[in-house]
Amino acid sequence: ENVIASIANLAASEVHGVCEMAQAPVDIKKVLSHKDMPKSVRIEINNEVAYIDIYVKIENDAKIPEVCSEIQRRVEESVQSMTAMIVARVNVHVTDVSIA
Repeated sequence: ENVIASIANLAASEVHGVCEMAQAPVDIKKVLSHKDMPKSVRIEINNEVAYIDIYVKIENDAKIPEVCSEIQRRVEESVQSMTAMIVARVNVHVTDVSIA
């Protein structure tokens, strides 16, 4: 999962319009069990199929739907080509818009 998360993080961060990667909301069960700390990418794998959630901050002049579509395309393409794992879904969560 860490390798897939790294690939997805890199692919998303290279998309024009992404200001920076954002922290995913805290999953209190994972924090209490010390399994996982907040990250920008969350991966769930079921039967060799990946479901990816990515959290980003967008530049203020970017067109959010276009940026999100490009993130989805690049993440799916990168993960599938580098790992041969099927990506069923890439959910992009815009947590903030840069004002600077």
